Amino acid sequence: LKQELDGRQQEGDTPAEKYARFLYQLEKKNGISEEERESYIGIYRLFRTLKKTDHAAIGTVLNEGAEMTIGNLLSATRSMKTASRGIDAKIDDRFGGVDGKYRTPSISAQIETAFRYYSLQADSVYEHMSIDGLVAAQPTEDTLLPELAEAMAAAEETADGESAESKAYAGVRARQIRESLAGEEAERAAMELERNEIPVTPNYVEAMRALRQGRRKTDSIWDSLARLSSRSADAATVRDAMTAVEEALGEGARFEEIYQDKTQEMIEDLDRMMEDTGTTIDLQMMLLTKRQLSVATRQADRGSYDIPVEVDGEQVNLHVTIREADGNGSLMSASVPTTEHGVLTLSLSVKEGRLSGVLNTSEAQAVAENYVKALRTRFGRAAEAVTGEEAAEDRISLIYQAGEDRELQAAPGDKMEGELCFKLAHAFVLAVSGS
Repeated sequence: LKQELDGRQQEGDTPAEKYARFLYQLEKKNGISEEERESYIGIYRLFRTLKKTDHAAIGTVLNEGAEMTIGNLLSATRSMKTASRGIDAKIDDRFGGVDGKYRTPSISAQIETAFRYYSLQADSVYEHMSIDGLVAAQPTEDTLLPELAEAMAAAEETADGESAESKAYAGVRARQIRESLAGEEAERAAMELERNEIPVTPNYVEAMRALRQGRRKTDSIWDSLARLSSRSADAATVRDAMTAVEEALGEGARFEEIYQDKTQEMIEDLDRMMEDTGTTIDLQMMLLTKRQLSVATRQADRGSYDIPVEVDGEQVNLHVTIREADGNGSLMSASVPTTEHGVLTLSLSVKEGRLSGVLNTSEAQAVAENYVKALRTRFGRAAEAVTGEEAAEDRISLIYQAGEDRELQAAPGDKMEGELCFKLAHAFVLAVSGS
């Protein structure tokens, strides 16, 4: 915890954490009307966008010969946005967009000097922006950029130490980090991170804990992502990405490539959603979901996959691992949570061309026996369609009330290619769904 907090003090917040801190302070500040709240959020987004887009809107205002007011900057920023990715091609060509280069072949040296000056002013506003500063400045659309920069810097100089709202936010985050690092589940999360060669940091431990919890419950990372995106313009994009991953699982051949591409797309979708949200709760949930996706993409390189699948009309998490024995032989394990039948896990290997394995359930035999036996039969038929070989039920053992993190090691046998493993995992999902 100390290492994490010291690092934040030295390096500062990430843009998302900075925005979360701003929103928290805004929500806790008394005497601010809803109209003022929306105005302050709009101003914050403006200066965050200016920094992110290399101050392209400043160049637009200068080229138009307009005053450098908040209103004109807002108008220029809006004109740059498109429905899909946010920057108009004309603006991008002229000012470099997000590629980090400001190109001005058609404007004078005077305008270039003005651009640098106003860019520094905008960065100063973004760096020093505070709720107390905004309340004191009462900016309007007619406020000039240098005036706002001066007001923000002055408010910081006259502030009597850190604000109560800022201290409260720091306390909330410290408590959240402390809780994420406590208990056996944190130790298990850390062990899984180490096993997959992912740095054991507080943020990653918190993300892995959430990811692991979603493997045991139907409320998973994918369900959270669907809910968060449902109120945004990215809802269809997120839904299509999850569907593409599940379809690729059934095809097998290009699954790993598609999985990495689509999870990266979902991370970018979350970045856009974080820019548009106006509540601390939603922003923190988006941050956690993004970290889970980051962990998921990194562990995929080590043969561990958290995959969005639909079971009984719900978006749940299918966890697939592929491990190899010290000699020959592979073990594919696929685990999925269900509402009525607990967590179901199928572990498979191939020896002398014959498929065999173990089907686990977290439920007691008295409760789950009939369902699990029927599931084994359905999977046998689905596996036969994948392998072309008869999958005898007597080669798949049943285990009831299987404990969490029950480890099965790969035994010597035939190597299972990734394509076959993914297809068998998809066949298991179909069997669980009753197909």
